[in-house]
Amino acid sequence: MRRSVCGAALVLIVLLSGAMVAGADLQVYIQWSGEEAQVYAGYSTSIDVTVLTSSTGEPTTTPSPTTSPSPPTETPPPPPSPPSESSFVTGGGMGMPGTGSASSFKMANVNNIYLSVMGPPEWDVTLSEDRLILEGNDSETVTVDVSVPEGEAPGLYEIQFTATSSIGDRSVTLPVRVLEPYDVILSNLVITPEEPALGDTVNVSVDVTVDGDVNLPDKILGFYIPEIAQGNLASTTLSFEPNSTQTVTLSWGASRLGDLTAKMYLNPHQYDSNIDNNSIQTTFTVAEAEDPCTLAEETFEAAMEVYEEDCEEARSQLEIARALYEQCGDEDGVAQCDFYLEKCDKYGLAEELVEQGDAFADQGDCESAINKWQDAREIYASYDDDAMVQMIDDRIESCEEDDGTPWYMQTWFLGLLLLLLLLAILIILLARRREEEEEEGPPPEFYGEAAPVPPPGPPEGGEGAQRTLVTPVAPGRTAPTPSDPDAAKLVDGLDKAVAHYDPETIRKDLKGAVSNYSKIVDRRNTLAARMDKETLDYVDEQIRLLEDKIFNEL
Repeated sequence: MRRSVCGAALVLIVLLSGAMVAGADLQVYIQWSGEEAQVYAGYSTSIDVTVLTSSTGEPTTTPSPTTSPSPPTETPPPPPSPPSESSFVTGGGMGMPGTGSASSFKMANVNNIYLSVMGPPEWDVTLSEDRLILEGNDSETVTVDVSVPEGEAPGLYEIQFTATSSIGDRSVTLPVRVLEPYDVILSNLVITPEEPALGDTVNVSVDVTVDGDVNLPDKILGFYIPEIAQGNLASTTLSFEPNSTQTVTLSWGASRLGDLTAKMYLNPHQYDSNIDNNSIQTTFTVAEAEDPCTLAEETFEAAMEVYEEDCEEARSQLEIARALYEQCGDEDGVAQCDFYLEKCDKYGLAEELVEQGDAFADQGDCESAINKWQDAREIYASYDDDAMVQMIDDRIESCEEDDGTPWYMQTWFLGLLLLLLLLAILIILLARRREEEEEEGPPPEFYGEAAPVPPPGPPEGGEGAQRTLVTPVAPGRTAPTPSDPDAAKLVDGLDKAVAHYDPETIRKDLKGAVSNYSKIVDRRNTLAARMDKETLDYVDEQIRLLEDKIFNEL
C-alpha cells in the first residue's frame, strides 16, 4: 500500500513539473559583446556567442543590426529541421534594451537548437558547435572562428549567425572589421664619426617610422656587427604611436680594426605588412689609434675599476683595451685582457649554474641541484675564489640535510611505521593465544584443584629423594584462609605458581610463564571485591613476587 502511494505521488510530481515547464514563458536569447571583431587580411579572429533560455527576465542587451551583410554573402545550406516535439511558439520576437547585442524569440520547453553562420565570399567561417540542447533556464557559449583571405580590402564586414528551431529562424549579425595594413620602416642609417679610430665611441643613428593606424609598444631596436658577433652590441626598447617617426641613436666602443658592417634591426610584429624593411645596414672602417699603448693602459685601468662589481659592464672596455694592446704589440697586455674576458664568461656561466641549481632545490630535486652547484664550484675554485666556493658548499650541505623528501617518505618514519606494524602483529597474536588458553581453562595446579601427588620417595637426603614444593611466603606473613571458595582457590594456585616458577623453569617456558601471570592478575581483579583486606594484600604481594621472578629472566 505504501509503495503504491509513493508511486502515485512521484507520478503526480512529474506531471506537475512537466506542466510548469510547458506553461513557463521561456525565451531564447542570442548574445555577444556587441563590439566589432578586428583582424588584418590574411589572419584569423574569433567571436564568442551565447545562446540562452530564461523564464526569469530579459537580459540587458540592445537589438542586433538587421541590415544586410556587406560585402554580399552567399546563402549556406539550411540547417536540418528540428524534431516537431522540440518546442512551440508562445510569442513574437522582440529586441532587448541596454548594451551589447541580442536577439530573442519565445518558446516553451526548448530542446534542440541548430546553429549556422554565413560570411563574405572566400572567408572561412566555422562554429565550435552547430547544435545545442537547452532546457529551462540554461545557456551555452559557442565560438565563431573567422579567417580572412589575403588581399581582402579593409572595411566593415558582417557575419550572419542563425539559431533554428521548430518555430523558424532567428539571426543576428556579427560585425568584423578588416584593418588597414601597417608597415614599420627603418631608414637613414648614419655613422659618426665617419672615420672612427680604435677606441673611439661610435654613434649609430636610424629613423624608425610606423606607417599605419596602430600602436606598437615594447619593440626592441638592436645594433650589431656581424664581423664581431651576431648578438646585439647595443639595444633599446621603444614604443610607437600611429603614423609616427623616431630617430634613435645607439653607441659602441670601437674594438675592432678594419672594414666592418653596421646593422640595425627592429623585431617585427606578426601583422607587419612588410618585414623586409625592418632592418638596415651600412659599411664603415675603423682606423688605428694614434697612441695605442697609452690609450690601452688607460682603458684597461678604467675597466678594472668596475670589473669586480660588474664584469659585463667592463667587457666592452676590455675588448677595446685588448685591440689597443694588439696594435701596440703588447702580448702581455693582450693575455691580461683575455684572462679577464674569459673569467667574465666563466663567471657568467657559473651564475647560471647556481640559479639552475637553486631552481632544482626549490622543486625538491636535491640530486640535480647539487650537480649544478658542483659544476659552478669547479669554476670558482679554478680562480681561487674561496668566498664563492664556501657559498656553494653551504648550499650543498643544506640540500643534503634536507633533500626535500616528504617526512612521510623519510627513513626514520618508515622505520617507525614498520616497528609499530610489528608491535601490532605481536599484540594480535598474544591476544589470540590468551583467548585460546582462557577457553581451555587455567592449569589446575595453580588454582587449588586436585593435582597428581608424587609417590613417596626415600628419606630426605637419600638416593632418589623426592623434591617437595615449598610455597614461598612473604617474610612474617602466613597464607590466609579466605572464606570465599574462589578466593581460596586463587590463593592456593598463586602459591603453587610462585613455587613452580624458578629461573630455569621460566627460561624454558617464558611465554607460558607470562601467560599464567596474566591470567592470575585477571583473576585477582575479578575477585578483588570478594576478598577481605588481608587476603587481597597477600595476593598482591605474591603477584609482585611472581612478577619479579618472571621479569628478571626477560
